[in-house]
Amino acid sequence: MPAWWNSLETVTAISSHAKTLGFILGLLTALCGAIVFFSGKRVDALKAIRDADRRLTSIQHSQILDLMRDKPIGKVTVQCPIMSPEPRKFAKELAAVLKEAGWEVAFNDRVIFTQPTSGLEIWVHFDGPEPSEGASVTGDAPKRAETLLTSLRLAYLPTELRFNTSVPKDEVQLIVGFKP
Repeated sequence: MPAWWNSLETVTAISSHAKTLGFILGLLTALCGAIVFFSGKRVDALKAIRDADRRLTSIQHSQILDLMRDKPIGKVTVQCPIMSPEPRKFAKELAAVLKEAGWEVAFNDRVIFTQPTSGLEIWVHFDGPEPSEGASVTGDAPKRAETLLTSLRLAYLPTELRFNTSVPKDEVQLIVGFKP
């Protein structure tokens, strides 16, 4: 046996330090357990939010109507991917608000997109050659497209404006893609 093992003072000090260390490790274990418990509940709550269907809040509904009041409106085609329940449900809700605001709304839930789209996009006609991937395109959008874009964005619905050569001249399309 080492000499320190036979010393009362040394063994007492080691025992005291071991008790303190055991107490601290016990507290850390309890703290880690609490963190795991509460963060697990938060993860579940965040997953539920992420997986929930998009819905307009009553505030967004009112904001869109208020923002469109006395602004240029007209015909819009609301489109979503074929056989996609969540985008279709949200597109129907947006179409209903637009109708309530006085828009002439056509609804198309049978669209096959060559590339999956997510979020909200407003497509308007573009004269000119098909732009290359990532190219910046500018042009004049119909005033009602600007009304729609501004109203959706100010109602905290992130929306992009896209110029597209396949959109008929003077047509405005609201594309409701998959959840971002």
